[in-house]
Amino acid sequence: MLEQILASLIDNQIMMNFFKKGIVIFSVVTFTTFFANAQTDTVSITPERTKAFLEEYDYKVDIFRIENRTVEVSKLDTVKTVNPKYQEIKSKFQIINNINSFRSDTSVFNVKKKYLENAQKIADQIGLNVFIYNIDKDKAKYKGEQLQKYLSDLTYSISGYNVQPMMRSVDTDKGLLRDLKYRLRHYPEFDTKIVKSDSTIKFTKLILDVTKNRLSELNGEFYVSNKTFIRYDQDDGQNLKDEIKEWTKSEIPDHSNTVKTVIVNSRTGDLYLPEPSILLERYEFIVDYSVALKKIENYGYTIIKDGEGNRFKVNGITVYMTRNILKDPSKAHVDQIASSLKKFKSTMPEADVIGTKLSKHISAYNNGTMTTTRLAQWTKDCKTGIAYNERLKRLKGWDKDVLWSISQHFDYKEIEDYTDFKQLLDGSVEILGL
Repeated sequence: MLEQILASLIDNQIMMNFFKKGIVIFSVVTFTTFFANAQTDTVSITPERTKAFLEEYDYKVDIFRIENRTVEVSKLDTVKTVNPKYQEIKSKFQIINNINSFRSDTSVFNVKKKYLENAQKIADQIGLNVFIYNIDKDKAKYKGEQLQKYLSDLTYSISGYNVQPMMRSVDTDKGLLRDLKYRLRHYPEFDTKIVKSDSTIKFTKLILDVTKNRLSELNGEFYVSNKTFIRYDQDDGQNLKDEIKEWTKSEIPDHSNTVKTVIVNSRTGDLYLPEPSILLERYEFIVDYSVALKKIENYGYTIIKDGEGNRFKVNGITVYMTRNILKDPSKAHVDQIASSLKKFKSTMPEADVIGTKLSKHISAYNNGTMTTTRLAQWTKDCKTGIAYNERLKRLKGWDKDVLWSISQHFDYKEIEDYTDFKQLLDGSVEILGL
């Protein structure tokens, strides 16, 4: 119970700290806390209420309509292209394989020179700057053994397989090709990418109309959609700039897109995007506060403007502008709350006296000094405490066993004193079985 009472008081104190010129200025935390359990299903937005809201709210407000639009966009095609790295390694393999075929072929030069020609053509195709064979002049760089050594060095240079000349052999020559085959397995043969095609297709999309702020023309009941939406801040080829799309957990928004709250007209189903996202809650409270404040001023009650919050005096009793008063700011209700507060505050000394007695009885019980006479007195004092608490519970504004509505008007000392009394009473009732 203590936690509930303190939470109530803390929420109220947080809310008070955001008042300016007698009008509230909110933080996200305040609204999240305040409306967690109290927000109604819908909020009434009318031109008259909007005017009152804008008179008191000091920040920029935008509400843009989300429209169904038929748009024509380019079809997306999947294009397959050869992976350049794969192609490079494969071409080097073919070059070296042709050179090795030339070196191992025992045919005369004019018969086997075709391998060098093929190797040179492949090298030229991939832009590999090596001299293998001059096809135009039909001439190799060297002849005989000198040509064989030159081609051997060339294959190692092309492959990047670092083996010192004195260590080279038929096995290391074959190792060049094995190494290139191994490297080839680490790259896909083809890359795929999505590109716009020349043909188009029509879609119906939700598009945010940012050309006009709709706040002043809204008239109806609105609620916050329980769905989450993404606003696309740029055209990414698949989604359009200012497109609104329902967010699914499978889709993670990137840095260029933002998750948004959407409000709905309960009658027409029209969708709107408010900025800031918690505008509906701010709108409801500020408008209701403005209306309630004017009524309370008209009752002749004094508005306290000391920078500490939304308070006013009723016959000497300080009353806070809590939500239950905002929902019913009638004079009868306000006077009822003030009357209950006055009665409660006037009886707190009685709670202190009873609590002191119960504390002494519990101490005697705990240290083993309880007597028959003290036990009878303890029972009598406990019944007095029960009767006192029942009297409090009959005060208007009491919510079951928890000081909810009227507790929001207490200071910390009053909360602490009553809580101490109630804990001592509850402990006594449990021990005595009353």
